[in-house]
Amino acid sequence: MEIMRLVVTGPVGAGKSTFIRSVSEIEVVDTDRRATDETLMLKKRTTVAFDFGRLQFGPSMALHLYGTPGQSRFDFMWDILIRKAHAYILLVAAHRPHEFRSARRILGFMKHDRKFR
Repeated sequence: MEIMRLVVTGPVGAGKSTFIRSVSEIEVVDTDRRATDETLMLKKRTTVAFDFGRLQFGPSMALHLYGTPGQSRFDFMWDILIRKAHAYILLVAAHRPHEFRSARRILGFMKHDRKFR
């Protein structure tokens, strides 16, 4: 079976977990925990490692979906998750333009991976 890997990334509260829950055919594996920092102002729970979902395209192909944490203190997970990715999607909450800088930093990180230059 061929497995394609898609990383869904972006700042805190951009909708990464929601996106994966919306398209996954399996129950999403998540690492949500109670928010303890400034994230608490946006939401009560946050991803601390990754989310995982799957979308099957026939008997011989599947898309594995990996959602990154949005907080920079968990950026080591970005590196782990992007290593074998075939592609990534950067989500940004358009109604919070002050987060565009954070999104740009994440984009820069992803672009520096040798696969995406």
